[in-house]
Formats: sequence, structure tokens, C-alpha cells
Amino acid sequence: MTALVQETLALILTSPTQRLREAVQTACAADGDRSRSDVLTQARDAMKAIASTPFRQVEGGNEPPPLLIDRLSFAWSLLKRADSVIRGTALTKPPKPISTLQPPPNQDEHHRGLIIKEMSTNLVDGPLEAPLQTALFELLGVGDKGQFLLLYNTFLKANGPKKLGLNVVQADGSLSTPNARRLARWIVRKLNMKYVDFVDGTLITHVPFLMEQVYRDFYEWSGARKDACDPRRIKDIIADEITSWLTYSCLDGDLLPESAADQAVLVRVFHKDNRLNDRVHSAPPLADPIKDRRIAELEAELAAAHEAIRNRDSESAKPLPPDAEGDRSATAQVVRDVCKAIESKYPLDKLSDAQHSDDPMLSLRSVLSHLFFVLRRQGLTAYPTEDTFELAYEKAGLFECLSFEVPPDESRHVEVVQRGWAIKSANRLLPIRRAQVRMTEQQ
Repeated sequence: MTALVQETLALILTSPTQRLREAVQTACAADGDRSRSDVLTQARDAMKAIASTPFRQVEGGNEPPPLLIDRLSFAWSLLKRADSVIRGTALTKPPKPISTLQPPPNQDEHHRGLIIKEMSTNLVDGPLEAPLQTALFELLGVGDKGQFLLLYNTFLKANGPKKLGLNVVQADGSLSTPNARRLARWIVRKLNMKYVDFVDGTLITHVPFLMEQVYRDFYEWSGARKDACDPRRIKDIIADEITSWLTYSCLDGDLLPESAADQAVLVRVFHKDNRLNDRVHSAPPLADPIKDRRIAELEAELAAAHEAIRNRDSESAKPLPPDAEGDRSATAQVVRDVCKAIESKYPLDKLSDAQHSDDPMLSLRSVLSHLFFVLRRQGLTAYPTEDTFELAYEKAGLFECLSFEVPPDESRHVEVVQRGWAIKSANRLLPIRRAQVRMTEQQ
């Protein structure tokens, strides 16, 4: 398999929504038209060999295979194949040095090299080239150079959650956001429960179950105490990783198929390729019929709101007029105003925490979880991500500075007293409630 073919596969793996012909054009941009036909054929054959089912052909359709579902099957199957190779690599002892003058071999480096070698020879036809290896490492969450491959090997081999040795909480007590995201991603992909299902003609995402399962496992895998850092930060990270995985898999977002038949196929292949075998058993219904009816009404209203958002997103995907940026900004302002209205009556912190409370009203938690799931898709985020940081004058307007000001062209080292909530739009934060910060003693 040539380097250009692997670069094409890397582009598809990174974004399965990209069509194969477009990926080939990108990979072969510097090579002209000479090799595009061969690369297209070889890449299609390679994807067909890795995907779990034969490629589909829509009768009368304009798009040649592989279709979106085929590209997703390729990506899911390749990630699972990589998991199997990493888990199955025999970590033998490094060879002894020939001379006493040689330094003793580094066992971790030796084991990491064994895993990369196994991946290079058992994932695709031919040695694994840099673009595809980089894309795999990124999606697996093992570091750009495979720094976390050994921990991931231990994680995959474990039969159940146990302390892994991944430093999620740092020595100073602050949360390591990259490692927290890494662990959340690993846990989501390791689950074998059908947290997405298709029942009675409806696609169902078991958001409360998924959040609670990952949150519980997170502490067991990390070994962190629940009072070591703000649990809301961890819940936000878990929610972001779940949303990212579902969006990547086209189970949420603009590319979720509209027809029930296509959704059913998508869910079925998602189960097969990710080896999701066990059903999620929902809690029994509430005994109070009045509460049940009200909750059903809330869920119906939320479903209608979600559908309205999807329709609006579909409209926004059409060719935009010159003032489109202003329209999008206005939309973000509307979403922010809605969130401000909610915040004025019910603090978003409290509503977010209610998703994970011990209240027996699971259906109400389901409503809240779906509400936050939808709002996060529209850009709702808690900020900042760090506990302490340098606050520059240009960013000071996003914060409520307690008993101090940041002069022009200067900065102050601050710590977070209370995180804020904002809508993220076009790399800008539109505050709903500004974060509160105070100066630290490091001035």
C-alpha cells in the first residue's frame, strides 16, 4: 500500500464525512492527475477489506461507493482492529546489552516499540506510514508519538475498572485536562452497552446512562478522589467527549440520516463494528401519573425543540448570503439570551449537577441531560478550563475581576472563584454569566 493511499485513508479516518474522491484529490494535490485513478482504486479496495460489510449502492443515487455508512464502517472497524492489535501485543523483555559498557535498555520504550511494530504489520497491507499512524494515534488518544500506548494496552487488557496510573490530577491538585479527555474517550469506546439504540422507529441515545456510567468508571480508572478537583469540570469533559464521539459517528449533528430506515442501518452497523452487545435497561416508570404526564410533555417539547434546531441547521447548510455571518451572530445572541433567561431562574451549575444527582426521577434527569446535550451542540460551554492562568487585558471583559483591574497592555495571574457560562460562536465567547476571578499571590 503506497504512502498516497495511506494518506487518503488517514483523511477518511479523521473525517468519515469526507467523500473518497475528495480525499484522493487532497492527498494527490502535489502529484497531479497521474496517480489519482490508481490511488482511488487502491484506497477503495483497502477500505472494502477493512469495513465489516460489503459496500452499498443506492439505486439511482449520484454518489459512488463508498457511501457515508461504508466510510463510517471502515473507520469504526479500523479503530477496533487497532484496539485488538494493541491489546494482543506480547510485551516481551528487552534483550540484554551485549557489553557492560552499554546502558541497560529502557523497558517502556522497548514495549512501546513492540506495539508500534505490531500495528505497522497487522493493521493494513504494508508498513504503517506516518499520516495514517498519526490519525490513528489521535483518534485512539494515545499521544502524537504513542506516548500512552503502554497505559492503553493495560486499559484494554483489564476486565474491569482499576487504577490505571494515568495522571488526571496533577501534583498541585489541578486537573490535567488532556489526560481527563483521554481517559473519558477510552472509557466511552470500551463500553459494550448499546447506549445508542433504535426502538419503535426512533433513534434513542441513552444520555443519562452514558454520562453516569462514564463518570463512575472515570474515578475508578483514574484513582482520583472526588474532592480532588471540581466534579463539574470532569462532567463537562465527559459530556464533550461523548458529544464528539457521537458527532464523529454521525449519530448526532447535521449528518444524522433523516429517514428512519437509514438511521436503523446506521445504528445496527455502529453496534456491530463497535461490538456493542448488551442492552441498556431503563429504570421502571414513575408511580405518580401526574409527574409522568408532565415529564412526557417536557420530553415532547424538548424533542420538538431539537427538531427545530436540526431544521435550522439544515437551512444554515444552504448557500449563505453575504450577511450570513451577521445572521449566525444573531442566532448565537438568541441562544445566549435563552440561556440567560434560564440562568436567571435556575443556575446552570445546579441544572448541570442535577443530571448526576441521586434523585430517583430518572426521567427528569433524562430531560436535563438531553437539554444540556442540545445546548452544548449549540455552543454552550463552561469557562475557563484552567484553575489558574495569566489574564491579559484583551480578555478581561470575559471575567468579573474581584477587587482588581487589569491595566492595558498588562496581565495578571489569577485563580478561578466561579466558572462562567458562555456561548462559543466563531471562536468567540459570548458570556451568559461571566466567570469570577481573583488575583493570586504570584504578582
